[in-house]
Amino acid sequence: MATKYVYHYFNGQGRGEAVRWIFALAGEDFVDHRIDAAEWPEFRSQTPFGTLPFLEVDGKILGESLTIQRFLARRFGLVGSNEWEHARVDELVDYVTAKAEQVREHYLKAAETPLTKLQDMLAQNDKGEGYFVGQAPTWADIAITCYLDTIENFEQGFLAKYPTLKAYRERVRNYKGIKDWIAKRPKTAW
Repeated sequence: MATKYVYHYFNGQGRGEAVRWIFALAGEDFVDHRIDAAEWPEFRSQTPFGTLPFLEVDGKILGESLTIQRFLARRFGLVGSNEWEHARVDELVDYVTAKAEQVREHYLKAAETPLTKLQDMLAQNDKGEGYFVGQAPTWADIAITCYLDTIENFEQGFLAKYPTLKAYRERVRNYKGIKDWIAKRPKTAW
């Protein structure tokens, strides 16, 4: 019997989108339960910590966005091919998560140094033509591309100053599964 996944998050991308992309890249079916503002006060008491997102896996509940991403990435083999790659994937995800918070707080000025660092790091693996870690897509590629999407959503064309990252973002967005998800996902303000 197939595992039943129900993912609960607001009707937007935000912290919820990376989980959806992990499902898409892995080719796994899931119920995408989107909660609107009117529904949230009543629904809040059903969450593990009074926050979103949370994931139901065959009736078991798991909260916190990074925990959910890490769990699914491990389950679907998106963590690299050895312990070192696994650690590098975690490192990159932690880095862009912290930087995404800074971008939200301080707008795009806070993104310039991390983007330069990320572009340099990407160039160290296959001259920037492939992935951040190893020879196959990982959870880090999803997290980084969602970070790049956040920046582009703030200011269209901002990534033009970072051509390697811009090309990388388009590659990841065109992976089978992710491209299909982006095309069919609900249109939201964020």
